Amino acid sequence: MTDNTTTTESSTNSETELKDVATGGDTATVDLEDLAESLEAEAEDLRELREEAKEDEDVQWPPEEYRGMQRPVLEVEHSAELVRSDIERFGGSEFVIQKARAGEIARANDLVATDSLQSDQDARANIESSKHRLVQVCVQQVPPSTPTDAKGELQTTAFEPPTFNHLHQKVKNFNRYGKLELEDF
Repeated sequence: MTDNTTTTESSTNSETELKDVATGGDTATVDLEDLAESLEAEAEDLRELREEAKEDEDVQWPPEEYRGMQRPVLEVEHSAELVRSDIERFGGSEFVIQKARAGEIARANDLVATDSLQSDQDARANIESSKHRLVQVCVQQVPPSTPTDAKGELQTTAFEPPTFNHLHQKVKNFNRYGKLELEDF
């Protein structure tokens, strides 16, 4: 195992850094504390946008669209709660992921982004939240207690990584107000 590691400082640059590690180095270190904080800030921003739109007299939403705007806020908050519970469950916020997993998750994120060319902010926010969840799925595969062999290589046979095709199919099944739940993988 090499010393090439990448620390993800926020969810906004996590995709870029996962792509970087996919082309250099064997592992990346992802800090879930930063991801949780970013998700919480994102939920607050979405809530403020919703309140501003609610007060805008020029915006006339049908009830179903108005209700739909709340769902991404709740989903992002739920994602942050899941990340916080993972930190508590694993006893730390830093996780090591393998190069191959980083590459798979970055490609899956690209696919989600490609399918996100929609103008309404609730759909975009929902997709962004799902991208965070994809990163979380990848990170969850290798908890910090993963054993290493004599050479220091991670022994990950007990943790089946999500394959690119499997993630791709889940992304293709994504719909406008759908959710990519962890148990779906």
